[in-house]
Amino acid sequence: MRRCNGVAAVTTLAILLLSGSGVWAETEGLRLKQVELVDAQGFERPMTALTLLIPVDWRAQGGVSWNPGPI
Repeated sequence: MRRCNGVAAVTTLAILLLSGSGVWAETEGLRLKQVELVDAQGFERPMTALTLLIPVDWRAQGGVSWNPGPI
């Protein structure tokens, strides 16, 4: 099943608001940074698989796994 990128963005924002992240309180606004998750295998070369916005005080890590087997 594929999930929509919008769902990930809404979920991230909900977690941020519920967690009380410092980026909201310090600036009376939400400071975000754009991160990319890269498919290192790609099609002939590494390529961006997902781009999203996360709070500036978060660290992103991840990637793409092909054929992980049955879920």
